[in-house]
Amino acid sequence: MEKRTDLEPVKLLTRAQLASLREVSPKTLANWHSAGTGPPAVELRGGLLRYQVRAVMAWSQANKKDAA
Repeated sequence: MEKRTDLEPVKLLTRAQLASLREVSPKTLANWHSAGTGPPAVELRGGLLRYQVRAVMAWSQANKKDAA
């Protein structure tokens, strides 16, 4: 099997880290996750949720609202 050399590490954020960056509470992120409206999360073993930086950036761009 050929080894891939084009793999980049995936940066994962905890809910607390993402909440701090987005200036919302972790509870808000939890509510968004439950409602299916927040950034996509990855579930790791033991039910831990993490957020991929790239996915959060794409979600933010897709859900950006113009300031009035």
